[in-house]
Amino acid sequence: DFKNNQFLTWVMSHSGPNDIFLTNGDIFDPVTLAGRKTFLGRTHFVWAYGGNPDKRWEEEQQILNCQNILVCNKILHSNRIAYIVIYKSKMGTPTKEMIVNTNFLRQNYKKVYEDKAQTVFSL
Repeated sequence: DFKNNQFLTWVMSHSGPNDIFLTNGDIFDPVTLAGRKTFLGRTHFVWAYGGNPDKRWEEEQQILNCQNILVCNKILHSNRIAYIVIYKSKMGTPTKEMIVNTNFLRQNYKKVYEDKAQTVFSL
């Protein structure tokens, strides 16, 4: 139920319609249900609109498994990404097969939301 989903309510009340979210979600990403943009989503959508899905996939992997704050911040800022959402495995949201360096994200970005299914960091 959309109205009773605390995460979707948080997204809608704490972000603007032009904010971009980088997530480890795959198809049916909850952020899109709240009317917000995701950095990658399904790669064929990026390709269909003339983008380079391979470059975005690589950049997304660099951020989610970040080892160097300067590299990550350059990618995040150049793509106007406002939030990073990490969906916890097996919580109902299909996630991409990639390594997520959650400790790095917690040490370098502000955690602004967390529940049993996801954590959100802001830049």
